[in-house]
Amino acid sequence: MIKIRKRLAQAVVSAGGAVALLAGGMVMAPTASAVASECPRSFPHPSSPALCLFDGREFEGKMLKFREYGCQSLPGKQWDWFNNRAESVINNTYHRAVLYYGANCTGTSITAGARSASSDLGNARNKISSIRIFR
Repeated sequence: MIKIRKRLAQAVVSAGGAVALLAGGMVMAPTASAVASECPRSFPHPSSPALCLFDGREFEGKMLKFREYGCQSLPGKQWDWFNNRAESVINNTYHRAVLYYGANCTGTSITAGARSASSDLGNARNKISSIRIFR
């Protein structure tokens, strides 16, 4: 018997204290410290490890959250509006992630090490079009 598992790419968007789960049909409203609870930087064991992109420096603004391994392109997906807008990142997974300038995980890239954060993407700011979380 062959078992087929469907992976559901999950992205969470946060703005103004409201969070909406784009794939899964769940909506919730966290407290004012949405970033601290939704994508903690220095939590010993996050309950939902993820790679979080922010459209502002210092982990401010809208947040896009990825939990899926593999390549995720921003253009042409439900998160197309976030293409080339990332300015800071938190990777609280136990795996290396790579942020690419091109769609489909191509072109120039920068690495976000496991359990790392960058409050300013520097030269990569507003250039990220895809991400890959490695196992």
